[in-house]
Amino acid sequence: FSVEVSPVSAAPSLDGRGGRQNVVTISALAPACDLLNYSVDASTHFAITDNNRFEISLHSCADAGAEALLCYMEKASNHKLMSVFGFTVPGNPYDTVRFLPPAVLPGGGVCKEAVMTHMGLQELSALRDVTFIDSNAAEKQSPAHRERVISVFKSLPFRSEGGGTPASFIEPLCDSDDTTVAAVFQDEAAAVRRAMEDCQSRLDDLPTTLEEDELLLADITITPLSACTFAAVQYRAEKKRLLHAAVEVLEGYLRSARFSGTRLEELRE
Repeated sequence: FSVEVSPVSAAPSLDGRGGRQNVVTISALAPACDLLNYSVDASTHFAITDNNRFEISLHSCADAGAEALLCYMEKASNHKLMSVFGFTVPGNPYDTVRFLPPAVLPGGGVCKEAVMTHMGLQELSALRDVTFIDSNAAEKQSPAHRERVISVFKSLPFRSEGGGTPASFIEPLCDSDDTTVAAVFQDEAAAVRRAMEDCQSRLDDLPTTLEEDELLLADITITPLSACTFAAVQYRAEKKRLLHAAVEVLEGYLRSARFSGTRLEELRE
């Protein structure tokens, strides 16, 4: 764990105006601060005072004897955490899936409202964040998997606002004879399938399967790993879990009642 300190000079510049000049950023170890483990939902706050002292203070209630945790970097994805600090957080809520952009997908992507309905999610308007409507159903999944599913949703290649199928139109195709509406659904089904195939292709291109990585991590006595290799395998395994979650979400949506018409059987199967 290290911090960046930027000494600032407020001396007048050559043209007589004051301002920041000769600013030098240095990276330094923070004694004692590096004893705190990382957490996305940290209970402490780190700050550098005006006289360059390090201060750690609680910003939320904590039980006596509870471990004090620190967020080293706000809203950091696993790629960023691995690059800077060398570790991975399972179910990191700030991870993302790099889907194909909506512009290259049939129909311009997928319908956000319909996906939310299928997944049982609701948007918190104040924070533009999402959560599960049925908390009891969500509890059946592990916390890490729930975060992966929500990360997948946030990353999906949605159609632009006001485009595509109306949000309220989620009835099965078999109830409609409108060929125009049918074509819109066909385009969306093709977009979902294309996005799903892309995720699966990226999984297939990796040199190992998720099961093989988990076996390596579970019993390092079989194949001893260095600390660096172990961290790298952890990062790779979590990346695969996120891609598997993406395939699971897309496949479930493709097989939902939204695309149940016989005119979409080929796309579904």
